[in-house]
Amino acid sequence: MIRSPGLFDRPRTVHLVGAGGVGMSSLGQALIHEGHAVSGSDASDSPRTQLLRQLKAKIAVGHAAEHVPADCDLLVVTAAVDRRNPEVAAALDRQITIVKYAQALGDLMARKHGVCIAGCHGKTTTTGLVTTVLVHGGLDPSMVVGGDATALGGSFRPGRGAHFVAESCEFDRSFLSLAPRSAIVTNIDADHLDYYRDLAEIEEAFRDFARLLPVDGYLAVLNEHERVFRADGIQCEIETFGLRGNADWVATEWRRVDGFTYFRVEHRGTSLGRFRLRLAGLHNVCNALGSIALAARFGLDMDRHVRPALREYSGVDRRMSVRYEGHGVLVIDDYAHHPREMAAVLSTLREEHPSRRIVVVFQAHQASRTRTHLREFATALELADRVFVPDIYCARDSDEDRRAVHALDLVRTAANRGVDISYVEDLRDVAPRVLRELRAGDLVVTMGAGNVSDVSREIARCIVGFDGQVIAP
Repeated sequence: MIRSPGLFDRPRTVHLVGAGGVGMSSLGQALIHEGHAVSGSDASDSPRTQLLRQLKAKIAVGHAAEHVPADCDLLVVTAAVDRRNPEVAAALDRQITIVKYAQALGDLMARKHGVCIAGCHGKTTTTGLVTTVLVHGGLDPSMVVGGDATALGGSFRPGRGAHFVAESCEFDRSFLSLAPRSAIVTNIDADHLDYYRDLAEIEEAFRDFARLLPVDGYLAVLNEHERVFRADGIQCEIETFGLRGNADWVATEWRRVDGFTYFRVEHRGTSLGRFRLRLAGLHNVCNALGSIALAARFGLDMDRHVRPALREYSGVDRRMSVRYEGHGVLVIDDYAHHPREMAAVLSTLREEHPSRRIVVVFQAHQASRTRTHLREFATALELADRVFVPDIYCARDSDEDRRAVHALDLVRTAANRGVDISYVEDLRDVAPRVLRELRAGDLVVTMGAGNVSDVSREIARCIVGFDGQVIAP
């Protein structure tokens, strides 16, 4: 699967294998917007496949060779799809060009000023932030993001301007297929170790990503990773951002008041004054700093464009999203599935709600990730008051990975650190178990990249069904 230059120089009939994924469905919308004919398939129906149908795409449920249209001349697959898929096999037999999702996205991006938001954590939120800032600046960007940014129209935003903003994933080195002219790297961490050998290999992939930027390009990077980009072949201008000092862009005096995070910004010793961000947490202050740096690069006015955008931006779905508040209980859902993300979310919730008991439902994502970060997950869970853990949500895991670790291993490790934690084998049994222990004042947060959000929805549904009585303390 080799990237072809000028992939969309002519009208195409494109078939998407895995069309219901957030990235693939966004790509489908972008292709339809550009005038290409789109079809696709997925294992099950979903709001995303239904949206593509509303846009006149032909989307099938299930995978079969006959789903590939007779006039198809391009098949797009995700990194998880292999030759055994019947639609891929049919395309190979018919000599249809096959490319990965990132290759197709990179070709669309190459037609505009590509703005890539990369990093192991925070890239979805930052992609939405940057897009909101550019919209306020009148640049009317296109956007593809790996989440539901409702205020921006969902996971895809069609724009008529010169900029194309895209969340840029490091897994499978996908971001090396993109075409950035400007970029942000939010952070670099030991993740996707089912694909990468170690942190050093991940850092090398990010260096290769930076090498894609042209000599007149721009990269804003979290200052603790500056050393990673001191390497041959990186031509673009690099600026750093971080908290307190030792960066080109610095945030200081941060505080949370009445639902907003306030902080002051300096650029190389020059004060830009105070900013107000709707999002909570120091990690989001850093995400905002990267967005401010990029906005300055594009010549946007801080008062007319950037400050209003930061005040307005409410984030994307499943990032500390409130699912229910009432009966003395707050129910939140979050996508965090790496120890660093979990610690950031739980620390922020502890600061935001110091008097509440924090009840966590954590569904580990991938056996390989659980085994690699077992102790770090246990440490992060020490920030909770009560924890429930269902079975691991396995994705891309080999049989060896699945045999090597179990959710009970996490439960035992965390319990030995003093965490009040219980194993609940079936995810469907978690909500009833939580509800039996729930009391007024509790904050329940579901965390994970699998289907754990079903638990927060069920808890919210059951609480709404109470007969008006407050949950007993």
